Amino acid sequence: MINTKLAFIEPKSTAKVSTIYSLITSIITLTILIISGLLLINELPQLKEVLPINNPLGIFGVLIGVIIGAVIGLIINYAFTYLNALLYNYLIQHFKGIQFELTPHNEIKEIDIIPSLTMIMIILAVWLIIEGILLFLSFSIVLSALSHASTLFGNINIASIATGSLTVVTISILLTWIIFALLGLIVMFIFNFYSRKNPLKLDIIEDNGLEIRSIDILSYVMSIGFTIITLALIRTLISIMISGSMEVAILNIINTIALCLVFATITPFIYNFIASKVGGIIFDIVPSDNMVQEYSIDKK
Repeated sequence: MINTKLAFIEPKSTAKVSTIYSLITSIITLTILIISGLLLINELPQLKEVLPINNPLGIFGVLIGVIIGAVIGLIINYAFTYLNALLYNYLIQHFKGIQFELTPHNEIKEIDIIPSLTMIMIILAVWLIIEGILLFLSFSIVLSALSHASTLFGNINIASIATGSLTVVTISILLTWIIFALLGLIVMFIFNFYSRKNPLKLDIIEDNGLEIRSIDILSYVMSIGFTIITLALIRTLISIMISGSMEVAILNIINTIALCLVFATITPFIYNFIASKVGGIIFDIVPSDNMVQEYSIDKK
């Protein structure tokens, strides 16, 4: 029975963990890409003539670009995660929020789909609206600049184009929101299917709020990992139906399962490492709005 509501997310701890996680995964990804690139160059020596590996200035320029891109990405990640937590904490005063069944052993057995999905989609709607406004303003600036080039664009109806662009942006936002809503519904339904049999186990301590100190790796794989595998297999099967190649199909299925299992194993492992060094995500919970008291919420 659903008994718990996520009542507060501490923005700083959430943003810190998310940013460090992104940094670690970026380093791992970059390392894999470099090794793969070196192996590819070893097999195809002619690539040396195309790639700037023999040019120190070229290598330096690529390295600087990667570093600058990574720094900007991490800053955006921190700000986005921080603002998401603030937004959730504000909206929880007016909506039910994310609700789930938490056992006395700190196991998440089921997510209450409707209120949880509603909160997530409201947050997504806020960001999509902001993005739409920025896109429309950017397009309006371009149109304004074009309108002053009367010799080249004197016959263009700026008002008509602006109205059309606003319509396109609005429809795009609405379609994106609908697609993510359907995807979120499917994800939560699949997660509940697996988590009822293999609950997600968390090590939660109480110290100036509740803190997730670690995530049980096996339970993460059995719940979230299997959810990811199921979604990936659905996508793979759809592509198989389109391509129709059995050999490619089998290879894609094997690769999909392997990659998902690796990802599902590495994710909690990295989180546990981060939490052990700088602390985990801090939050708070209260009884859910539709709680039936089967057992009390254990914060320890």
